[in-house]
Parts: sequence; structure tokens; C-alpha cells
Amino acid sequence: MRKALQLIIVSLSSLSMLIACQKEASFEIPSNAPNTGNAGGPGSGPGNALIGSWKLIEMDARTYVSIEQSFAGDFSTSISNCTYLTKNNKGVLKIDAFKINFSDVGYEVEDTIHVKSYENGAFIDNSDIPFVFTMPTASSSDTYKLVGIDSIYFSGGFISIGGGASTASKPSGGKYKIQADTLTIITVSNESKVTTVSGVKETFVSQLYGVIKLKKQ
Repeated sequence: MRKALQLIIVSLSSLSMLIACQKEASFEIPSNAPNTGNAGGPGSGPGNALIGSWKLIEMDARTYVSIEQSFAGDFSTSISNCTYLTKNNKGVLKIDAFKINFSDVGYEVEDTIHVKSYENGAFIDNSDIPFVFTMPTASSSDTYKLVGIDSIYFSGGFISIGGGASTASKPSGGKYKIQADTLTIITVSNESKVTTVSGVKETFVSQLYGVIKLKKQ
């Protein structure tokens, strides 16, 4: 059970880093989908209101992680939920007709993970775990295109996480809206995988709903 709780904390930290990169979503937009740009570039249409510099204001995340471990007919399950609002946000997104440049993006999280534990389907315990996380300052650059009137598609790439380390990103997208001087991007991520180590089968499921708010400079 201790291992499962450690994995939950690591998973939530990973989800936090992914949402910061603004590149996680559960839906994929086909490469041949129409976009709002013209022949001059993916987002270069005259109505592209995203172009400019945007300062990170906050990120609101709702996360769910389930880890089930089974061996010799017995199984244990840990289910966690965490809702948090980032603080000490910093960094700027500079958007032109072709690229989004993420410059020195970082933030902090200080909240609580709520965990329910089960053994062979029977409820065992509730526990609250402090979740304190600092997103290392990160910079990156990615191409994008607009799809329809409210969707944005990131082609993928790499984001630098502190000390020169890099994390690969997959093509993904999100919904966006602009109200006055505020840009809101909504991302949704769903992941599941099954692994077996030394006869122990582990089923991992994670879900993330994130809302990122930025203010035009």
C-alpha cells in the first residue's frame, strides 16, 4: 500500500508538469482537419486573436489516479482525488502565427490528496496526504494550428525541465476562449496502462482536467 501511495504522489506531480506544458488532451485533431489560418501559416488568419504575449495567471487542476495491484487472487486498490489552484505563477507565452514560445514557466502547488484504500473490493481506509510541489522553471517552443473557432492543436516537441533535462511531448490539443484580456485554455488528459513485475499485476488509471488562465501583456 505504501508503494501505491508513493506512486500516486509521483503521478500527480507528473500530471502537474504536463499541464504546465499545455500539451495534454484526451482528444486528437486529425492532421487533415481544416484550420482557421490561411496559406501563410497554421495560425496566420486575420482573426487570430492569440497572437501576442500572455502572462501565466493561474492553473486550476482536478486530478484522479487509481492504482490496483493484484497477486495470487488478491488485490488492493488506492484511489486518489486532488483539486488544486497553482500559486506563485510565473512565465510568459509568446504566440506568433506559427509558434508558441513558453518562457520561464513555473508555479507552486500546496494542497491535499484525498485517498481511499480498498482490499479485495472492501473499503479499508481514508487518508489525506499533503501535496506540495514546485514546477521547475521551464522553457519550450512548439508549432501549432487553430481548428474551427475554439480549438488549438500542438504538433508536439520537447520541453526543457530545469537543469537541461527534457521530457518528450506528444501531439495534442485543447479548447480555448478569449474574454477581454484573458485567455483560457482547457485541457483533458486520460491515461491507462497495465504492467506486471515479479508476478504482481498493476493497473494504473489517471485523469486530468485542467484550466489554464493567461493575461495579455
